Amino acid sequence: MLPTSYYEKLNIQNEFLRNPAQKREDVVLDDATLEGLRVKTEKKIQEIVSPLLPQVAAGADPVSLVTVRDAPQLPVTEQPEELATSQALSWLAESWQTLALVFLGFVALLVARSAAKSTGNASPSDFQEGFGLEMPGPPPSEQDVVDEAERMTITGGSLKDELLHLVEDNPEVAANVIRGWVGDAA
Repeated sequence: MLPTSYYEKLNIQNEFLRNPAQKREDVVLDDATLEGLRVKTEKKIQEIVSPLLPQVAAGADPVSLVTVRDAPQLPVTEQPEELATSQALSWLAESWQTLALVFLGFVALLVARSAAKSTGNASPSDFQEGFGLEMPGPPPSEQDVVDEAERMTITGGSLKDELLHLVEDNPEVAANVIRGWVGDAA
């Protein structure tokens, strides 16, 4: 089916090919011209379509299977374009939940980043320093005093003086040290 406007456009095109100086308003489509264009157009369509049709019985005309008819010209109403703001608002109405989730994830990343960069010191520095007051320590136990006596301290003097001092203070520790040296040498 071909719309009638097709024949009008075809007539204008043919008239301009014959006479290029002619104005569009001067071209008129009369009934005889319209019928001639219909016949020519139908023959062209039949020639093009008939090879594509399946084989028909011997003696039958494959061209008779092709018919061309006129279609009424329907008015075309143009749809008004939506404004960009209305498009944006409709998109936002459809995807606000996704945007909120992305925003929440971004805030969570910022919180995690700031937590990772923090010093990790939860108590204020004034509290750790005792607010300027003298903080008493735990009393030394008797075991700490005994351990201190048994421990060897290096004073930076000669080895002979340190051994002499160690033997005078605790002869048992000195004997253990000498045994260790002799055992390592052997």
